[in-house]
Amino acid sequence: MNRKRLEFAAEKFLLAMGQEFLKANPNGETPVRKLADYSPEQRSMLMKAIGRVLQSSFPTADAEFEAWVERQRQAAE
Repeated sequence: MNRKRLEFAAEKFLLAMGQEFLKANPNGETPVRKLADYSPEQRSMLMKAIGRVLQSSFPTADAEFEAWVERQRQAAE
């Protein structure tokens, strides 16, 4: 995945997390920082994790997804 695209996704994710936190805690201050406020090492870890999550939505992960759905179904029984 393109690093800039991944950086964009990470920024959007952090923005959304901060907005959701403020909806649930309107009188508080969000603990979610902007991507630039994290150290380079932390940014790298965050972007790597988000990249793995995004890949789970690709068709190449369909078999893994179906296995997860089946485990969910079995657990519900």
